[in-house]
Amino acid sequence: MPFSRSVRQNRARESDRQLTHLFAQANLKDSSGIALAAVGGYGRGELSPGSDLDIIFVHDGKRSEEVLLELVNAILYPIWDGATGAIDIPRSVDYSVRTRKETRETANSDLKVAMGLLDIRYICGDPELFTDVRDDSLAQWRKSGMKRFSELRQLLDQRHERTGELAYLLEPDLKEARGGLRDITALRAIGATGAVDVAMERIAHAENVLSDIREALHVTSARGKDRLLFQEQDKVAAALGYVDADSLMSDVAQSARAVDYLMVMTWRSINKDKVRALTELDEPLLRLHAGARANTWTRQTREDFITLIGAGTAMVALWEELDQEGEIASWLPEWSAVRSLPQRNYLHRHTVDRHMVETAVHAAALIRKVHRPDLLLTAALFHDLGKGSLEDHSDRGARLIAPLVERMGFGKEDVATIQLLVQHHLLLSATATRRDLDDPATISSVLGVIPDLQTLELLHALSIADGEAAGAGAWSDWKAGLVADLVRRVRATMSGTTLAAQPVLDAQQEIFAQEGALRVSVAEADGVYAIDIVSPDKPGLLSIVAGVLNLSRLDVRAARTKTHGPSAVMQWIVSPDLHAPAPDAQKLHKDIDQALGGAINLEQRIQERIDTYAKMTAIPVPAPVVDTFLDASADATVIEVRSHDRPALLFRIGEAITRCRVDIRAAIVTTLGAEAIDTLYVTEIGGGVLTPARADEVAQSLAAALR
Repeated sequence: MPFSRSVRQNRARESDRQLTHLFAQANLKDSSGIALAAVGGYGRGELSPGSDLDIIFVHDGKRSEEVLLELVNAILYPIWDGATGAIDIPRSVDYSVRTRKETRETANSDLKVAMGLLDIRYICGDPELFTDVRDDSLAQWRKSGMKRFSELRQLLDQRHERTGELAYLLEPDLKEARGGLRDITALRAIGATGAVDVAMERIAHAENVLSDIREALHVTSARGKDRLLFQEQDKVAAALGYVDADSLMSDVAQSARAVDYLMVMTWRSINKDKVRALTELDEPLLRLHAGARANTWTRQTREDFITLIGAGTAMVALWEELDQEGEIASWLPEWSAVRSLPQRNYLHRHTVDRHMVETAVHAAALIRKVHRPDLLLTAALFHDLGKGSLEDHSDRGARLIAPLVERMGFGKEDVATIQLLVQHHLLLSATATRRDLDDPATISSVLGVIPDLQTLELLHALSIADGEAAGAGAWSDWKAGLVADLVRRVRATMSGTTLAAQPVLDAQQEIFAQEGALRVSVAEADGVYAIDIVSPDKPGLLSIVAGVLNLSRLDVRAARTKTHGPSAVMQWIVSPDLHAPAPDAQKLHKDIDQALGGAINLEQRIQERIDTYAKMTAIPVPAPVVDTFLDASADATVIEVRSHDRPALLFRIGEAITRCRVDIRAAIVTTLGAEAIDTLYVTEIGGGVLTPARADEVAQSLAAALR
């Protein structure tokens, strides 16, 4: 059964012939001053079986209402009655009767009419009158179309809100949903103003695909409706020669995404939005593109990627843009297999790839609840990578994820953890809802899979993110409560801690520490720089060194510090800003020495940089979390800070600690994507752990300083 543009064009031509015949049979003594024209889709010369015949009778105003009514009836009644003898002509007619002036006035007041007239096409009657009306319509649109863009945007937003996204709906409306045929018409109208270059050639294939599917739907369902219901999808797929309905819906999704992407780009051009809204992500993306595309994932490339996928809802539009431009496939060839892969069940509202992106979005809201947000975000983004075959998707996903994350540069232990998370991402939900939580065997079965507290907290967060991204059918307060109860029971049987242990100095570092003099060395490795510093210890040293590094435009990716005798030994892992020079040991030595002596006003200069950053960032982030652990160390109190990374974060932390008259004996700093986790081992000045009251006082002061 043929479904193609040529078939729709033939149907339109046959309709033209029948309308012309009926017009000639209307017994008009003189056809001057009156014409019959097609508008809308029919005006573009295409008709699906269930489409309306959109026509307009234009006249010069010199005919009586009786004559006009007689003409209209002579044409419409045979169509409605099926008396034309043409089986393939639609019987539903949308018509209007207007003078040339009335046509101009109606178009001026009704945006939908104005857009329909852009496709006006002559059928029969007075050709000069038709030409005048057509020229009026085009000239009026080119003159005032730009002024109506805001009105058009409002109409589009209202329709999208009502009908949803074509690419991700289980039973989408091919015409009205976002990314559908109605949006293509809007794009064509925007381009017709001449004010904006709309690359319609980019969606020519998408338009043909959606139009063919719509035509097949009309034929197989014998209905003029445009909603592709679940029960119709197999029939439509068979009629069009698809292997199955999944292949059909994948084509629908890819076509809709292409249309929607062009719409997004068009509005950006209209608004002259040349600066990406996600300003904070611009610099990491510039670094990430080259390294990821060439599959040379350095540590910096990986951190930049984590920053991107950890941006929450702000990353969805950017991810789609990168995907449409082919960047994602170049970074991650494995992504192509699940791109626009449909999930035709009521538990999922998105295609596989979009579901994983949405899971990462929900995981980004949970990063303060885990100690390895990079592992959580990575597992969330790829947890359903194994879908699309007959093999169990969890097992297949665990096999596929290993070489991918190894290529990204994750270490052996991290690879094993990510594999476990992908393979068992359904474990907690399935166990909590299907097993007796009071049965010790239930808890033992989970303990047999999850080796430690860190993996447990990661799997719990992934379960929540996966469920929330799937929708209400897959996640509820009831299920969330059951999973939380299971996690609580499993945690109670585990021992250990997720806190980082104090760093230990090697023999050479101990020798340097005994010297008591300032020493700075720099070495490059894996796309970042290791800066080793030995310095005489003093209150506020951590803050001072962090401040110098910040003013040198060096981003701290990790740090380990420990006081030993009269000195502090530090190792900083840093990456320069995009246009900053590589760190120089001699210059850093000079700057740190001056800062220790008070010759550099770190506070003022850093505040200027913070103020500049505050104006740029567009990504909302949750408040920092500050926790204290009184029994985690025998000779110190542990303070853990989890916060969004930002310029001078460590400077602010060290400064706040110093103001509380507390000494930092050791510190472990980790930056994972855009999140920083700082573990501080502190004592009272002169030694001694903090009392509970003092620890709470320091934590509150620190949290206030970071806010």
